[in-house]
Amino acid sequence: MLNRPAGLAEVWPEAPVAGLQVLLGAVIGDGHLIPPRGLSPLSSLRLEHAAAQADYLDWKLRLLPVPMRRYVVRRGTAVAQSPARADLAWLRTRCYSRHGRVLPVELAHELGPLGLLVWYLDDGATLPGGPRGHEMRLSVPRYDLGNTREFLETACAAAYLPAPRRYFPGRGEARWGTADSREIALRWRALDRVLRLPDLLFEKVGVLLG
Repeated sequence: MLNRPAGLAEVWPEAPVAGLQVLLGAVIGDGHLIPPRGLSPLSSLRLEHAAAQADYLDWKLRLLPVPMRRYVVRRGTAVAQSPARADLAWLRTRCYSRHGRVLPVELAHELGPLGLLVWYLDDGATLPGGPRGHEMRLSVPRYDLGNTREFLETACAAAYLPAPRRYFPGRGEARWGTADSREIALRWRALDRVLRLPDLLFEKVGVLLG
């Protein structure tokens, strides 16, 4: 149920599986790997969330395999940042190109249900019911939708989850149908028996579990 990312496990050999999945989901989602400065080869991880989601940020910080400086809330934003590290620089070389963030398919094989959950909590929402019923929506990069589709299909296949059925290039969205959304939500709820998942998850997918 908690896929162990092989590549990340070589860099963080003693990290718990859950921590590696949260790290990968956060980096693919709203996390930012700050580039090296000057002659330093090191990078740091920065996480930002609305102050109302501070509990969600706390949950991430408890699981991440890298130390994070205590966050502060300023102007409605909760922020946490790690010290500059070589292992995060290694991860940045795989998730960023000269043109910005990328979704490398080799990392898609390492993204399990928990990693996808973190990505969804960062960038996803459940759309209101309609003729199609409730649907999960994930905001994805607009600049390379073909690569994004391959990444999501590979990641979902590796995690034994249904892949999105529809993509909207102009909006930068991928969507799952109602039945597939409910299947994924049920898988995520099963993780709650292993990990105390943040309340934000049930706020977002509770309608699919009712």
